[in-house]
Parts: sequence; C-alpha cells; structure tokens
Amino acid sequence: MAGGNLRPGHVARERASEVDDLIEAPDGETVVMALRVLLRLKRFEVDHEMPWAAVWIIRDGKLVWAQGYVHMADALEAAGLSE
Repeated sequence: MAGGNLRPGHVARERASEVDDLIEAPDGETVVMALRVLLRLKRFEVDHEMPWAAVWIIRDGKLVWAQGYVHMADALEAAGLSE
C-alpha cells in the first residue's frame, strides 16, 4: 500500500506465540528469548509461522527494556552473547 497506510493487524493477525528457548546472560538481568509466532495472513487466509527473537532486561522483577529481532544471532549480539 502506498503512503504508509498499513495498520497493525491489517496484513496479518497473530494467532499464537510459542517460546522455544530462553538464555540468561551472565549479568542476571538480560534474557534472550527465541520464539515462533503463528500469523494468519488475511489476504490469502493462510497461516504462516515466523521465527522471532527478543532481548529483555528485567530489574527488580520488572521489565525495563525490550527489543525484538528477526534473527536470533542479532538478539544474541545485542545481549553481548554469541552462538
């Protein structure tokens, strides 16, 4: 669509997320999460599974920062970890 008219939920709808792995960094605050997101593509009415990764920083039991990544390697690098 031209002009940036895409809205969240316009192309796909999330149906489910499943965590595949959690990796705790040595700092005790940073967690890298590998997950799969199942999306329903609206135009074609088909399901699509997409791998995803995220880095979370948790302090005093509260989420203080989070960032999503398309590639697990990028998330590991951002967390200061390597595969």
